[in-house]
Amino acid sequence: MGIRCDQWIGLTNVAHEWLREHVKLVEANHVFCPHCGGEVHHDTRMETVEEDRFVYGMFGDKLLFGTWRLKDGKLVREVLQADPWSSGPCFFTCLELEDGTRIGEWSDEEISRA
Repeated sequence: MGIRCDQWIGLTNVAHEWLREHVKLVEANHVFCPHCGGEVHHDTRMETVEEDRFVYGMFGDKLLFGTWRLKDGKLVREVLQADPWSSGPCFFTCLELEDGTRIGEWSDEEISRA
């Protein structure tokens, strides 16, 4: 007998690539020299917008839907595209701009293979 559970499929590779290209980057993780105090290294990360956009799956898993700030100041949100059943719901997500345009949607064929 299979285990029933919520299955987070998430975003397509196309959506991830689009985020890397269009989301505003902010500085993070500054590393300083313990001897001179000068900055040795720093990273950047995508600017996320803090929102409580959690959804609870059928089996109680807490799923976070991301929201990011774009280089032009607008927002893009991760939204549920489909949730077919395969020993539990499979959550396929895509990106949605403020005007409703969707980016990186899963094809029907990809979803049907869940």
